[in-house]
Amino acid sequence: MATLVHIVVTPGSGGGRATAVARDVRARLEQEGYAARLQAFRTLGELVQWTRTCRATFSYLVAIGGDATVSAVAEAAVRLSVPLVPVPLGFGNLFTSAFEHPGEPDAAAALLGRGDLVWTDVGVARGEMFLSHASYGYLARIQEDVERLHRPRQRYLRLLSYYQMAAKQLSDGALDSIHLEIDGHAIPGRAGLVTIVTPREALAVNAAASLAVMVRPVDGPDELASFLDDPRRNVVLLGPGGGVGQPMRDLVLAALKGERAVVLDADALTSFADEPQALCAAIKTRDKVTLMTPHEGEFRRLFKALGDEAPSKLERARRAAQTSGAVVLLKGPDTVVAAPDGRAAIADNAPPWLATAGSGDVLAGIAAGCLAQGMPGFEAAAAAVWLHGEAGTAAGAGLIAEDLPEVMPGIYRRLFGQFAAGR
Repeated sequence: MATLVHIVVTPGSGGGRATAVARDVRARLEQEGYAARLQAFRTLGELVQWTRTCRATFSYLVAIGGDATVSAVAEAAVRLSVPLVPVPLGFGNLFTSAFEHPGEPDAAAALLGRGDLVWTDVGVARGEMFLSHASYGYLARIQEDVERLHRPRQRYLRLLSYYQMAAKQLSDGALDSIHLEIDGHAIPGRAGLVTIVTPREALAVNAAASLAVMVRPVDGPDELASFLDDPRRNVVLLGPGGGVGQPMRDLVLAALKGERAVVLDADALTSFADEPQALCAAIKTRDKVTLMTPHEGEFRRLFKALGDEAPSKLERARRAAQTSGAVVLLKGPDTVVAAPDGRAAIADNAPPWLATAGSGDVLAGIAAGCLAQGMPGFEAAAAAVWLHGEAGTAAGAGLIAEDLPEVMPGIYRRLFGQFAAGR
């Protein structure tokens, strides 16, 4: 008699893809010789009621959906002592992604066949057992309120709704306690400790949007310099979304005075378009690495003279590095990394769909993560460009910037596996 697998799904989760994925999982399991049964619940409340009353008429449970769905089904799995296979889909999936559970039908079927034991904490809140969803405290309440009042189907609109709800609910006094660590797993950039510093007026929005990092209020160059006195903060990234003008220039110059690597992107570069000499002079007084990550427009604004003098993109990047004293990462389909000593590298693995809003910000973050681990500036920049290109290929056509960090763990596993195999 075939082993019975019970597949549970809430059709509204996973951006509306959960039912289609559940059917694919069922078909794949049936090909493997299992007897697969699919049960869909219209609401989370119906699912929760089922998890409390169902009987163990099956050998395995498969939960397909978001964090709330997985947590609810996990309660039934623990109560019945039945193995659980989470298949994460949807907006958050912080718990399931932390343990790298499969999101594709073939991978889910393979996991069920070979088995994979994971030890994790189980908690109780208000008399209910949970594995993830209720543990987020403020974050769970934000999500619940958005789901109850209005649940946009589009991912970016739902994200915006979470921001708006967070700004409404959270006060400055409570935000300092929001620090989410997922069972010791590092974030995809591989830096051990990441903190976002933000003006106080934007603290609520940035804290609600940053689930795996700490957020601290910092206003002005003096507060930034004091914040960076902590020696653990060995890299600082400035620019993305920071605004153009004198306040950003002051922050950059304050960061450059310290003993840490500095990554300058976006607004941090454009803010010096009218006085590039001041930026270059500050960089040349430093012993630590400075990395600039401009796209062509930012490069032309900052290095106006080089546009006419240098015959090629490679030569422009090299001259900019020599002029500024920084490692220059000139982005594009053929990204060039150039060091002040004349070394240079050209990337050839970037797919065209990486040319999307926010993709360059992710690249700057990957580079900062490499620097935080102690990689030299040129090597960190070159490694970040390669990783970014591989992530773009893995995410596929139609990606948005938020997709890139989600595929990074797979890139690292493949790379480390090649190292272990001696390839």
